[in-house]
Amino acid sequence: MKGYRWVTSDLKSQQGQVQWRIGEWYTQKGELKLCENGLHASKEPLDSLKYIFGERWFICEVKGKILHDSDKFAAEKMRLIQEIPNAKMLIVRFAVDCAKRCLPNFKKQFPEDKRPRQAIEAVEAWLVEPTNENLEKVKTAARSAAESAAESAWSAELKWQSNHFKKLIKDALKNAEA
Repeated sequence: MKGYRWVTSDLKSQQGQVQWRIGEWYTQKGELKLCENGLHASKEPLDSLKYIFGERWFICEVKGKILHDSDKFAAEKMRLIQEIPNAKMLIVRFAVDCAKRCLPNFKKQFPEDKRPRQAIEAVEAWLVEPTNENLEKVKTAARSAAESAAESAWSAELKWQSNHFKKLIKDALKNAEA
């Protein structure tokens, strides 16, 4: 089975007990217990965003005994298979795509409010050219859009988000190999 997990910039687990090496299997000793003992990851990339603690994001493979929860699992054996490149930019791209998908619903309710569209455009400009100047524009637009978003309910479909996020990861991995 495969999953998604985060590690620190120097390839350590959250508590520092495991010093990961890509492709090398690690075995957890003792009885598995979710959140306490085991090698943890999420089956879905979207679920793994709840467990960001480090800077590097990997696809992992697990075997042996596995305990499942709704958004994560603990495994007896795990190895990191492949790093997902540019995780920060990928997550920002995903957030923009989700925001764009919600925008028509927002516009129906608040047709004169341009703040969410302006925030999306600012982030898209930063994705193309991640300069400090563009980042400041994002911060300004995001503060304004956050005020606006508080007036509207979240409306993107979870299934679409999950499938779209997987596609972005797949594309990032293809591009990294090219």
